[in-house]
Amino acid sequence: MDMVNREGNLPYDTLFSGPPALTECILDFGRVFRGNQKTLQQIIANTTKQPMIWLADAGESRWVMLEPDHGVLQPGGRQAIRVTADTSVLEVGEYSVTLTFSSEGDETSMRRNTISKVKVEESPMQPQPSTPLPLAPGPHLGWLTPQSTHTVGLVINNPDTRPIDWQVQIGTGASAAGKRVHFDHLDNPATHEEDFAAAQHNAVSVNPSNGSLNPGESATLYVTANAAALEPDYSYTTNLTLTSKVSQSPDTTSTSVQVPVNFHVSLRPYNDGGPKVPTGLPPDSNTSFTIPTGSDSGTTSLSFTNIDPNPMYWTLNPDSGANWLVVNPPSGYLDPGQPATVQLTAQRAGLQTGPHSTNLHLLLSHRADMGLPNVVVPPFPVKVTVE
Repeated sequence: MDMVNREGNLPYDTLFSGPPALTECILDFGRVFRGNQKTLQQIIANTTKQPMIWLADAGESRWVMLEPDHGVLQPGGRQAIRVTADTSVLEVGEYSVTLTFSSEGDETSMRRNTISKVKVEESPMQPQPSTPLPLAPGPHLGWLTPQSTHTVGLVINNPDTRPIDWQVQIGTGASAAGKRVHFDHLDNPATHEEDFAAAQHNAVSVNPSNGSLNPGESATLYVTANAAALEPDYSYTTNLTLTSKVSQSPDTTSTSVQVPVNFHVSLRPYNDGGPKVPTGLPPDSNTSFTIPTGSDSGTTSLSFTNIDPNPMYWTLNPDSGANWLVVNPPSGYLDPGQPATVQLTAQRAGLQTGPHSTNLHLLLSHRADMGLPNVVVPPFPVKVTVE
């Protein structure tokens, strides 16, 4: 089984409702042995300013499975759909079907189509090993600030009836290269793609990078993007090449599949569907203050304003263990253009005379449960001097 195709970059500039945007016009499964399955990935995106209810439909076809086949996309949101061709219900030959991706409105339904095709062949006399199947689409690690890292889990599964050994190579080709596109050119990435040395910059790592799987067994690989050596204001893409071979069987050949990894690096989020970072945060404001002699505490205030066109929820907390700093209120809700004022109180109890510092962490979301999509603002310092 294979999973191929990479996520494209889609513009976010439509003001009106419409059908989901698609990254793939044709899903070509190529040659598949009869009785086997193969999975490709279709990315849909909501490039409008309104939430979108979407549906995916394979018509009367029994050999194509869509997972998931419906959902809700917030403005700027993306959804990876696994499209699986199951040739166990097909005879030898060539097949195609039209897949419909539509958005449902109060009065209208708008749609876009993708052609899916496969060529079914007889299985060889000697069965080849099945490649471990990623149980989720290629990981999109989202937005990273410079010098930061982000880790997500990728589950793989052995669909073969025999034990297999597997390993992961990062990057494409012998040079382990990746691609990057500057934010200024995301609307036309094909003509502005640049190579970058993914391995040389330690941009992506996988742990574990090799192992064994029994028949039907699964394992979780932890994929980490590292922005320490990468330039900001770029969208980065590379591949994980997942290779497997039947265990203790030197006569069998190995098989492989490429899983795309996507992320972007910037001081502020780009097209991730989350709120814009408020104004008024440090370094524009000063969060250094004192606990005066004879006082049990010292206070200052921090104000910031929602510049996003949508309402947003926020939470603000110091580093773990900095119990001497009280944030009031620690969370809230802001309408567009609305300011918030937070009081910071440093307690003398437990602090020695002299300087002390911690970091404040601001999390933003359009949803009350602080779920995705959200924005983690780079931490900013609070400095307190105990007199």
